[in-house]
Amino acid sequence: NDDRILAHFLTCFLALLIFRILKAKIMPLVPTLTNKSLINTLKIFSFKSYDDATYVPCYDGINITDALHDFANFRTDTEYIPVSSMKNIFCISKKSK
Repeated sequence: NDDRILAHFLTCFLALLIFRILKAKIMPLVPTLTNKSLINTLKIFSFKSYDDATYVPCYDGINITDALHDFANFRTDTEYIPVSSMKNIFCISKKSK
């Protein structure tokens, strides 16, 4: 039981730490950024599988999504994303951790 409590605490702590780092990196690009607006923006990032070969973004671009794209050095809102490219994005994000 103590291990579960410790694991839960560690998960919450890491999530908060990652969120704070992300906010600090995005803040210069969007000075009016709030915690709530960043959380809501992250919630809307979704993709729909199309033809089992591509992904289509299911969100509208706003200034926060543009800042996130600039920070990540790739855009997901302007074109269809082939499955191979999406897999590369997953690999890059895992390696940068």
